[in-house]
Formats: sequence, structure tokens, C-alpha cells
Amino acid sequence: MRSRWITLGAGAISLVLLVLVLSPRDAATARPPASVASFIPTEPDFPIWEWQGTNACNEMHADVAYNWSEDEYLVVFDWDLGGTGDHDIMAVTVSADGQAVSSPFSVAYDAAYDDSYPAIARNPYGDNYLVVWQRKVGTGDYDIHGKIITHSGGAGTEFNITLGEDQLYPDVAYATASHHYLVVWQDHDGLLTAPPDVRGRCVDHDGTLMGLLFFVGPGLGDQTHPSLATNAFDYRWLVAWRDTRDGEANIYGREVNSASNCSLPSSDFLINNQAGWAEAPAVGWGQVDPSASAYGEFLVNWPEGNNMFAQRVNGQDYSLVGDPITVSDYNSGKGAPAVVFATEPKEWWVVWQDDRDYG
Repeated sequence: MRSRWITLGAGAISLVLLVLVLSPRDAATARPPASVASFIPTEPDFPIWEWQGTNACNEMHADVAYNWSEDEYLVVFDWDLGGTGDHDIMAVTVSADGQAVSSPFSVAYDAAYDDSYPAIARNPYGDNYLVVWQRKVGTGDYDIHGKIITHSGGAGTEFNITLGEDQLYPDVAYATASHHYLVVWQDHDGLLTAPPDVRGRCVDHDGTLMGLLFFVGPGLGDQTHPSLATNAFDYRWLVAWRDTRDGEANIYGREVNSASNCSLPSSDFLINNQAGWAEAPAVGWGQVDPSASAYGEFLVNWPEGNNMFAQRVNGQDYSLVGDPITVSDYNSGKGAPAVVFATEPKEWWVVWQDDRDYG
């Protein structure tokens, strides 16, 4: 799952980051955390990394993965050192208390290209990560690239995941049962019948490409902004995306199985059909009640108008569970959701950027 709401750098953002908790015991409603006051900032925020040189430098588009064996995080981001607008992909190790352990190290640097929008996932067995990003190779032409790196900064060889015209906004997740990564992206290739579509490719734990590119969300209309999460109990993913095939923007999803170089065991399905224009979704997975089902469930979140919605999806058969949940209906613009499941006390945490004014 891609945490698009995280931002690095010294620049301030005027939007408010909000948190709500969804309890499986009362999944039809959302509530603030028990101690809301503790989530209201009382001190200025601080940068994880701030460039101290004389040249201008903007750090942006961050993603993060947790390393439980080291109790630390690896944060990836793109920056344009020198303020030229040509971005490179960097990474920095961050301790459990939020402090940068060392200076950022380079994941992708090439003065001839513009690299941006990284995403990261961790392989806990190999103790490494796959970082993916979009690379501008020409006017209106982006490819998806990847690289295996270690938590200490060791890096393998950079490789192409796609070749073609204009692949954007990648996301990545790892399936521990099969030791494979799944990379998905928004594809505008001119050879497609009705672009943009959502496409994907499996990558082995060591960075070896598996099989061919495949369609996750093809069809009429625009399929954009994919997000995915792994069912940690088995070897399957749920990919969700924004889709305009119905004459308005809805959220669709599809199961992807990592067996046989990634397969699509069933058709895509509609996750929401409310009147309106849904925006980019986020997906998480958790074992809400392991005694009832080890397969757990997914939670898909998306903004629509001034609302933030969520839908539970069964982790075994990918059927919808219950009705859509109204996470927030406060009259303010919302976007960039992220979601994670807290194993104790078994609650979903949903965050998003919000333009409401607290004065």
C-alpha cells in the first residue's frame, strides 16, 4: 500500500491531516481516536531530512516501509537537488522514534532522466525492499523502473519493469507466502485499445521479472490511480482503482493471485456505485477476527465529493462485506487517503488530507 499522504521537506502544507478509527465491532460507523487531543500538534513538525546545502532542493512524493526485525523504517522520496526540476530517487533509514539514522542514499540517479513517484515494499525473509518509480525518458513518455535495496543501503542493479509509452504512478506490495512482489501502474500506452488502463507485473524476491505484463483493470473509460494490499495469510493481492466506465468515477477492484507468475482468477468487480465522482483509493488488509477467518479482510478507502468512504472486502472470496462506511461527511475537500490495520486493539486507522479550517 502506498502512503501518499506522507510529505518530506521543509515546506509547509496548508492541509490538515485527519485520523479516524473504524472498529470491526461497529463497522458501520467511524469514530475519532480515544484521545483526540494527543493527535493535535502542540509542537512544530520536523523534517525527516532537510537539505542543508546552498543549492535549492525539494523533497517530495514519499513512501515508507517498516522493518520489524530492525525496528526501523525505510523512507523513499524524490528530490530535485539544485532546483532544476530533474528528480532523483533517494532513501533514508529512520529509527522507530522518527529520527534519520544516516544521510539519504541514492536509489536512482541519472542526470539524463527525471525519476519520481517512488513506492516501496519489504521482503521480510530476504530483509530487502523493492523500490519502484516512474522515469521520464522523453516528452510524454514515462517507464516504470525498479531496484532491490537493503536496509543498510546496499543496492542491486536497476531494471525496467515496463517499456512503452507513458506508464505512471506505480504501487507495489509483497506476498510472503509466494515470495513475489506485484507492481501495478496507470498505463497510457498508445497501443492500448482504450487507455489509460491499470496493468501489472510480478517480480520475484530477487528482482527477476516474472511473466509478461498483464491487464488488471482494462475496459472502456479511464482506469487510473491503482492501489493494492497483500493478504498476508496467503499469496493474493487486492488491487483497487478509479474507473470511469460507468459514465462517472467509481472504484473497482480485482483479485490477483501470485501463483503461476501472477494470475487473474476472477473478473474485476465494482466496489462502490454511489452517485458522484470517486477519487484515488487506498487499500489495506487485516485479520479482524482470526478465530473466525484467517483470511482476514481488506478495507478500501476513497474520497468522493466532500466525503470519505470505506468498503470492507472479504479476504477469502473477495465479496463485499456490509454496506459502504461513511468515514467522514464533514463539508470540506478531502484526498490522498491511507489506511492501516492495528493488530491491537484490532482497529482500522484511516488518514487523509483535509482542507477544513481549524482557525
